Amino acid sequence: MTSDVDSPEKARRHRTMQYVCASLAPVPGQACYEMNLWEQFVVDSGRMDREVILEYNPETRYYYVYHIV
Repeated sequence: MTSDVDSPEKARRHRTMQYVCASLAPVPGQACYEMNLWEQFVVDSGRMDREVILEYNPETRYYYVYHIV
């Protein structure tokens, strides 16, 4: 685990808000992403620069950036 990612135990000790995130992989030649749910990690909210909201398209099975907060 890298130093940028908190373990669930460390986050509990500090009682900070945390998010469960998944790795995204860009789809070559398209403006969309595949979500790799098997690559999940916990991120402390204090280490986040932005939040990205994705929209899922069931026909293509890809995720598209809907909004960046």
